[in-house]
Amino acid sequence: MTGDIFTTFLRIVTESSSTPISHSLLHSIQVKYKRRGQDLIRKYYTDALINDLNFSRHEEETYVDMFSKVIMKAGDEYLDTADDVLLPDWTRVLSAIPDLREQICYAAREDAREFNGIAEKKG
Repeated sequence: MTGDIFTTFLRIVTESSSTPISHSLLHSIQVKYKRRGQDLIRKYYTDALINDLNFSRHEEETYVDMFSKVIMKAGDEYLDTADDVLLPDWTRVLSAIPDLREQICYAAREDAREFNGIAEKKG
């Protein structure tokens, strides 16, 4: 799931800022994420020691390492499929289908009506 979230993040960055995603950019993101994670772990570990709280530094470092690997894996997958369908721009969609909100609302009401009918028959 984190890979999907990061891939979506990359698509949004590409679409909203025209930032080209490259392997070197992904590597920079990975290094910065890992460094920031290590800094925060060190800070929270110290806070936990001072306040006599349980804090598994090893477990937190393991999570940072795992996610930093996800960054590269998801990034490489994104680079392999960067030409796939882009996220829709809702302003553009609404200009093409002006009554889309009403259509979605109608469909939701119909689904609710149908679902309620099924629930009543089962009950």
